[in-house]
Amino acid sequence: MNILVVDDEPDAVCDLLTFHGYNVDVAVNGYQGLEILNQDKEKYDLVILDIVMPGLDGIGVLKTIREDPYICRLPIIMLTSKTTQQNTVEGLSKGADVYLTKPYESSVMLAYIESLGRRAMWQHQTIKKEYKWSGHYQNKYPQDLLSPREKEILKYIIEGKSNKYIGEKLFITERTVKTHVMNIRKKLNAENRAHAASIALNHNLLVS
Repeated sequence: MNILVVDDEPDAVCDLLTFHGYNVDVAVNGYQGLEILNQDKEKYDLVILDIVMPGLDGIGVLKTIREDPYICRLPIIMLTSKTTQQNTVEGLSKGADVYLTKPYESSVMLAYIESLGRRAMWQHQTIKKEYKWSGHYQNKYPQDLLSPREKEILKYIIEGKSNKYIGEKLFITERTVKTHVMNIRKKLNAENRAHAASIALNHNLLVS
């Protein structure tokens, strides 16, 4: 089984998975996780996703995955050190299959992986048939949707830069940057700048 771990502190879970024979790839933040998924949408059978990460958090990654018709049914285990009911409800309502609070029992994690893995193996073949052979899967965002300037700004957003910093680098005012960000969000129907950046990465919109 191929598993993608998206966690800024991945060592413990990766050691557990590799010890038990799983193939594991790692992303240390949400943006990198989406980039890896976008490179090969058929590769992974399961994603283990930490909710608290710098930049794009786990909820943002989860939302983007569930909006992509090709990987929307990918099983997802969410990890967090947060224990409030609100965080659990939020993660599950956005489409997480399992929500585990750190520290968790290794046996529980492995049991969930085995259960979700069986489902993933069946779904993987079903999804390939539905979208590859029917031609149903299409990128709803045209590759020329964003202007070169908007792509530049999004790349800085992905790096976590502020509007002021972006303006200084591009020799435009902070107000102009805000206007560009607003236009980007409208084009991508994004809730915020982080969501816009994740959509752009997931749909390969930053290629010049």
